Amino acid sequence: MSQLPVSGPHRPHRWSLPVTSLRLLALALILGLLAPAASATPALIPNADDGGSGSATSGPHRTVGRLFDEVFTGQKGEVCTELMTANAIHHTPAGQFNGPDGFNAFAATIWTAFPDAVFVVDEVSENGTSVAVRWSMTGIHSGPLDNVAASGRQVSLQGLALFHFDGDRIASTWMQYDRLGLLEQLTQQPPAICADCRETP
Repeated sequence: MSQLPVSGPHRPHRWSLPVTSLRLLALALILGLLAPAASATPALIPNADDGGSGSATSGPHRTVGRLFDEVFTGQKGEVCTELMTANAIHHTPAGQFNGPDGFNAFAATIWTAFPDAVFVVDEVSENGTSVAVRWSMTGIHSGPLDNVAASGRQVSLQGLALFHFDGDRIASTWMQYDRLGLLEQLTQQPPAICADCRETP
């Protein structure tokens, strides 16, 4: 098929477009096709942290990263006031905690039991004002947890967390992990079950 002229003495066909316009149209179509898939991953936005290159993640995603890195692993409880709203509500297997101070208290129970705990964010999915996280933790049980004295045992834990945001700050948290499984690792025994709860053969 012959190529339509885009410059020169001949006038272009009335349906032809300049090469630049064609490239922009193709790019727009590609981005339109990729948009649904991108919504399930952290949004990339230009900012001062990366010189405007667009390699940094969105505000909520950075907030979640700081929560696990600086608060859980780094044991910097004071950072909570930067990452969450004053009236944030946090739902955890250990109970409900309110505001930055409440979350700090919850995290402190983990620092006490596992002073060397390292938290890793394994997967993040961001959708609008919500961020879902799959995380893991490893540490040595060097302090009391739920009336279980330090055992010196190495433990590992996996969990899920759902964060709802108000702007770039956490407004509510729903965190889940296998608390009974964790206690079983600490005691090397299955959790006690009341006799009335056991199934009869």
